[in-house]
Amino acid sequence: MRLIQSILIALLLTSCSAQWHIKRAIKKDPSILQDSVVFDTVIVVEPHEIHDTFTTTEYDTITLEDSFVYTQVIREKDVLRVYTKCKADTIRITKKLPPQIKYIEKKSLLKKTFDYFVVILSLILLIRITWNLSGRYR
Repeated sequence: MRLIQSILIALLLTSCSAQWHIKRAIKKDPSILQDSVVFDTVIVVEPHEIHDTFTTTEYDTITLEDSFVYTQVIREKDVLRVYTKCKADTIRITKKLPPQIKYIEKKSLLKKTFDYFVVILSLILLIRITWNLSGRYR
């Protein structure tokens, strides 16, 4: 029973890396690299008003309206009042970014062999220790 537990623990400790899963997904569907990420930025310009006074002797009202600016000029006796309102504006900026997948170089054959050697040696030591503790191998 302890032998099975130790083998299961060793298998859990030597699982596949995330890089291996990414490579496998790319092999199944290479089009996942062609999609891009879209970031959307919204800039809102707040409305602002400008007031100005000018003196004259006439009575009159002039209204000018554009898609973004509303201006009203009012003459009252010797005073000229100008009211201007700028409507809020929205600017959208869209950027496309390439996918953010980085590849790591493959391990050399010597490094892989050394990793397998360490795992097998650890399993042998684990089995030996569990047998010594259980009293079977004395």
